[in-house]
Amino acid sequence: MPLGDVHAVAPNRGSTAAEEYLLGEWERFLVTVGWSPASVRRASNRLRAFSRITQGSLVRATRQDVVALAQSRNKGMGKDLRGLIRSEGWRQDIRTIRAFYRWATKKYIGVAGDPTVGIRQVPGCSPGLRIRARDCRLYEAVLNTEGLGERDRLMIRLLSHGLTPQEVASLRTQDVILGSLEIRRAEQRRILALSDRAILGLARWLRVRALPSPYLFPCPDPREPISASAVRAVVRRAALLAFPRPDQRGLRRKIHATGFRHLFLLRAIRARVPLGCIRELAGVDRLSRLEPYVRVVGRHRQVHGEIARMTRRWPEWI
Repeated sequence: MPLGDVHAVAPNRGSTAAEEYLLGEWERFLVTVGWSPASVRRASNRLRAFSRITQGSLVRATRQDVVALAQSRNKGMGKDLRGLIRSEGWRQDIRTIRAFYRWATKKYIGVAGDPTVGIRQVPGCSPGLRIRARDCRLYEAVLNTEGLGERDRLMIRLLSHGLTPQEVASLRTQDVILGSLEIRRAEQRRILALSDRAILGLARWLRVRALPSPYLFPCPDPREPISASAVRAVVRRAALLAFPRPDQRGLRRKIHATGFRHLFLLRAIRARVPLGCIRELAGVDRLSRLEPYVRVVGRHRQVHGEIARMTRRWPEWI
């Protein structure tokens, strides 16, 4: 029976019907929060593969089912187990399962907890920066392209202030403070000043926004924010508007949502902004995380010396 926004899974459904019902509802939820059709299809295929491992019992899935999924993937890919759990495909499997159970346990009674609890992810190798300083013109063309709505342009402008897609998606209206934003991530808070164009875009969006919501970018249900995938989809659409020709596909592939943050940090280091200030603006916990940007800009020796001095003076920064 319904309990507010929480509903019981219909007991008279067969196991297959119940699984299809849950999967269909989850797919519709992903669409409402702004996932692209391709992303919804990939997530659904991964979850259906896990459902086959559980023999149609997603509601009662256990950790052993996740282990069985890993064994089946390992057999199909012909990799050793360590290579499998380091692969991006396995990481996406785990993220998909966790996202589904996070949604299902909030919405339905009788769904077992997340079966991936206690399963650790093996750290992978970072691919490094996927942007170079010379790519700034591509990102500027995306930001200034014609045909973007007020919401989409504001999202991209906030990304260019150094925010991550998840931070943009979860912004609340109360985070807007006198031309600045208060960014909350875990237990950390930081204040980020906005440019004049961003302030004007923010004012226009708040004026034309259809539904009142505690979130700056709500999904059709105003009580829920959009997802980070929706922000990435906005960047892909903007890149397609900026570079529409078939021969410009290579340029479109260089544009990604996190690239705006990378470009922000590269420009800050090139402008010789103190590293302590950059650390606060970007919300990074260690100065060593700025080293890849330093290598791109070419101030490697100078900044390594500055990091060493800061480490001696403020050990808690590392």
